[in-house]
Amino acid sequence: MLSESGFADENEFRAMLAHADSLKEDQDEVRKYRESVTANASSLEIIMKNIAGRERPVNLEILEQRKTEAETANNEILASLGAIQNRLESNGKIGEKFDKDVNDMGVLLKRAALLNDLYNTANGNNELKMTFNQYVLAQRLEGIISSASERLGMMSSGRYELRRKEDVEDRRSNSGLELEILDHHSNERRSVKTLSGGESFMASLALSLALSQTIQNNARGKKIEALFIDEGFGSLDEETIDQAINVLNGISDGMNVGIISHVPRLLECIDNKILVEYTPGKGSSIKYEADLFPHDRD
Repeated sequence: MLSESGFADENEFRAMLAHADSLKEDQDEVRKYRESVTANASSLEIIMKNIAGRERPVNLEILEQRKTEAETANNEILASLGAIQNRLESNGKIGEKFDKDVNDMGVLLKRAALLNDLYNTANGNNELKMTFNQYVLAQRLEGIISSASERLGMMSSGRYELRRKEDVEDRRSNSGLELEILDHHSNERRSVKTLSGGESFMASLALSLALSQTIQNNARGKKIEALFIDEGFGSLDEETIDQAINVLNGISDGMNVGIISHVPRLLECIDNKILVEYTPGKGSSIKYEADLFPHDRD
């Protein structure tokens, strides 16, 4: 019966029984081996299909050389790639700095534009065509004109008023310090050049008095004690002369006003006089006429 089961004798059967516990493990190993054989057979079949029709290399040294060359080329590519990556990082930092510089430049450009506008404005490149100095002078002139207009109004029976010309006729030239007249009879503004000789004298006298008053007001305690007016009264009629004298008499702060003129009407209006008389063959003589100096001096 043992022979029918493939055992030679009882000893062989007993030996098999001794290995009965590891039989399952042996069977698993056999199974794994068969599966490995099958997988290797499949891989071999794929490889055989892939190399079908190819020539078998005769010299393996050539393949080794190509392999070495390929590895060298690959290393060079990797090195180039590393260099490119480094440049990208460096360029990225440069780009960030560039963006910052552009932002800073924008701030500087805005400031430069502001300073340029300020420069142009201060140098007369503006709508008023006035430099900064002219603008300051124009503001000071406003006070003088206001005071002069008050005096001119008294001398012209309220007809004339001085104004600073603000509109610009010629945009190519600076302006802001020109004067014009407001004629209340026609309610129109016109150039001071249109005034007659007598009217021009009244305007000049009004400006002179206003200017002297302004200088005195800004002289920090110092006074202008005398003001001399040379001629001009000859172009005025008697009524206007009286009005001008009233303005001069109304000057406050104890200022002495001297008038140099040949107009007879002034002899009647002025109390204190120094008369210069010419006598043919004798020359000129000076005569004082004043309440404090009743005597004559030749």
